[in-house]
Formats: sequence, C-alpha cells, structure tokens
Amino acid sequence: MKYANYHYTYKKTLNIGDYIQILAIDYVYSKMGICKKDIVYIDVEDLNSYNGETVILPVALLNTLAYGDSIRAKYSPKIIPVFLCFTSNVTTLNQEDINFFHQNEPIGCRDTHTALLLRSYGVRAYVNGCLTALLPKADIDRSNLKNVYFVDTPEGIEDYAPVKVKENSVYLSHIMLTPDRTHTFDPFKETEKILNTYINDAALIITSRLHCASPCMAYGIPVILAHDFFPHRFTWLDKFLPFYAPSQFSNIKWEQSPVDYEEHKRTILANVINQLVSTYEKYSPLFTISDFFEDMPRTETRNEAVDKSIKFIENKWKKSDEFLYSIWGFTDFTYSICNYIADNYPNAKLTYVYDKRKVHFKGKDSIDPSHISDNPEDFIFIGITARTDEAEDLMKKLRRDPETYLLMYNPRKPE
Repeated sequence: MKYANYHYTYKKTLNIGDYIQILAIDYVYSKMGICKKDIVYIDVEDLNSYNGETVILPVALLNTLAYGDSIRAKYSPKIIPVFLCFTSNVTTLNQEDINFFHQNEPIGCRDTHTALLLRSYGVRAYVNGCLTALLPKADIDRSNLKNVYFVDTPEGIEDYAPVKVKENSVYLSHIMLTPDRTHTFDPFKETEKILNTYINDAALIITSRLHCASPCMAYGIPVILAHDFFPHRFTWLDKFLPFYAPSQFSNIKWEQSPVDYEEHKRTILANVINQLVSTYEKYSPLFTISDFFEDMPRTETRNEAVDKSIKFIENKWKKSDEFLYSIWGFTDFTYSICNYIADNYPNAKLTYVYDKRKVHFKGKDSIDPSHISDNPEDFIFIGITARTDEAEDLMKKLRRDPETYLLMYNPRKPE
C-alpha cells in the first residue's frame, strides 16, 4: 500500500494552479520522508478506473463538487481518499455522497462555505484551507525588488495603481495553451519556472487566482487579492489577505507586507500529515494482505447453481419470448438470475417476490410464499438454500407442474 498523487497526461489548456497543487502534495510527502519514486501518480482521467495497488490519495485537487457530480463516482475502490481541502459549488447533497462523506470523516474543507454545507447534513467537517498555503517561506530579501506582478487581475484595477506600481508592472496569466502532444513542453517545469520568478523577482503580487495568492503568500511575498466578486472559495484566504472588489479598488493599500503565519502553517501541516498517516496505519495491514492475494492471474469464477440455471433459461426460452416469472427467496442467486433475465430477455416480466422476510426488490414488495397458489401462471425460480425440501414439498402439494418452477440448487434440463 502506497501514497498517491495526481498526474496529467496532456491538457490542451492548462491552469498553472493545478500543477501548483500537485507540487504542494509532493511537498507534504517530502515532509513525511516519502521519496517521489515511492509515490503512485494517477492520471486524473483514470481516478475512477484505477486498478493498481491500493493507495492513499489526498483530496486536494479536482475536489470541486459541481451540480450533477457525484463525489463517490470520482474514485475507484482501489483509492482511499483523505479529504483535506474539499470544496463544493452546490448547496445540496445526494444521499450516496452523504454516506460516502460519513465513511471518510472527518472531511477537511478548503473553505467555510463547504464545511457549513457538510455539517448541515450531519457530516463532521472542518476548515483546513489549501495545501498550497503550506509551501515553505522563501529566504529572500525583497527590499530591493521592484516588479509588481498582475496575475489574471480584474479589468481596470491597474487604473487605480500609483505611478511607481505602474512603472514596474508585469502581466501574467496562469491559463496557458499548450503545444501538441509531440512537443517537449513540460507543464511542471513551466510551473516551477513561474513560481521561481515570483519568489526571486516579485515585490508584490496582485491576483484573482486562489492558487496564485495562496502559494505566493506561503513563500512570503506580499499579495493583494482582487476579484469581480467575493467567491466562496476565498472564505478562508480572507483570514490572511485583504480582498478588494471593483467598488473597493480606490481603497487598495498598495504597500503590503508579507503575511507572517509560520506557526499556523506548522499546525496545519502537522494535521495534514496526521490525517494521512493515521489513514495509512488504519488500512495498510488490511490491504497489504488483500493485495498479496489479489496480485496474481485469476481464473474466471462462476457459481454452479447460477450457471446451470442460466443454461436452463437459455434452453427453455428464446430471447424474444414473453413470459412471467417470480422468485422465491431473495438471495444472491435469485438476484443474479433476475439481472440476467432483465439484460437478455426484454419481454420477460418479474411479477412477484416471495419471501418470509420483508424485502423490496426491483419495485416489488415481497409477499409470503403461501400466496404462490394464487398465481399459477408464473414460472418460479426457487433460490432458498436451507429449505429446498420444504419448497419441493409445497410445489407437490400445490400440484404445480415441474415445468413451471426451478429449484436452483437442483437445476434440471427442460424437457
């Protein structure tokens, strides 16, 4: 069992912020003493289909839940998510996702909006900010630096800048069009190049980008956060940085100091590491054993009772035939048979589910087997295991034609 991080095979349009987040996860792993060669990098397009060694994955990238999304569907069963910086654009959650969040509590959220949403559904959640805010402070003397970087800033903000700022302004964007797949362009090297430019050359950063403001703040660079409106994703970052909307541009304080939050940074980093390590310690013994048994070529397995029952069905009915059928005993075997019939016999109809227990299956509430006599037209698949003799005795008592039922544990060939 290993730790994992994200990877992009190719993106025509890339956001530098995505790669900064990946670098931030690598930084956390380095503080844990984990070498890059021991990290499993999973392409973001393969998260829900990943089938390698079981891994622990920090949920700190591609973590936005939008309308119509399912957070549960984002991850394969081989990925154990550790929610560290989850954020949501929705105001309601479906039950499947609520259950998934409960399974992975506590949920670390990037912003207060998301934490409050999850808490409203009874999910234990806390605000943790963004992992990019944990990057190390740079040991740079900025007293002689002059360049002011405007990174994807709102239109018109430069009109309010003093002359000194305008004279030293540099304009950049975190959105890039990449060359085609055959080109040697490396987005990680480009990301590191831009970050190093900020570290070594920026006297001030002005940006609307969360993943520009957060890492630059962590590096010890003065930052002004400006946007056309106040997005919920900033409802943690405003704890540290001044925020300005267009109506406030005339009030911008252009002389900013670095944010000193190193003690707070250490506290967050310790929590992040604790969440990852405790999850690893919880699951590693289980999945190390499981991976040992699973790591080998497998012969296809089949259940004999289901296999023989399917052969019986194929011999008795054509795929286009219309017929009514019921099941007696809600078991794995009858479940498999019902799904097989539904997939292969479009004109067949399940009419009754007989069981002494109260179950609900495929829109049917179960009824007691004593009612079998009321429905002589249905073919009955009998899947009860412990009372096979009881079932056969009842069929004889009801004088049911043997051609109208099948004991799945004693399948016969149709005559």
